[in-house]
Amino acid sequence: MGYHHELSRANLTNRLLKAALAREAVPFPPAARDKARIEAVENFNRLALDRQWALLTQAQPALFKLEGDVRAGRFGDITTQDHGFPKERPSIEETPGGERRNTVTFSSSDTPLAEEELQELQQEGRRREQLMTQLRPLVGPSCGDDNPLLESQRALNIANA
Repeated sequence: MGYHHELSRANLTNRLLKAALAREAVPFPPAARDKARIEAVENFNRLALDRQWALLTQAQPALFKLEGDVRAGRFGDITTQDHGFPKERPSIEETPGGERRNTVTFSSSDTPLAEEELQELQQEGRRREQLMTQLRPLVGPSCGDDNPLLESQRALNIANA
């Protein structure tokens, strides 16, 4: 998910693994752009969640409107995470196009979901995807902003939360 561009330990681990796989010397430390992003994200991570959100909205005021849309229910009631379904196990899958998606799997020993529970889960998934479609141009790796914090995966994660 690009954390090697955002966290010093992940960056070092990535460089060491690449060097080991290629049986080459360890590559040089991150470039200036990655160093700036690593510093910004690591400082951001030290802040409380409310302060993180304040920084994001200061850097990207359009997040305020999106927050208002979420609170107004434009994306349904996506602010609640607990569905009461048994033994959910979230995981990340990659589509053939390379896009990563969160999925939820259930144990085969679980009681099958009722049709309305399946529909509710599908509807929430569609609402979350609608929200992410609105968030990605504003914050995260694909936003195209020069701000090292705004273009981070961590910023997208916080905005989504």
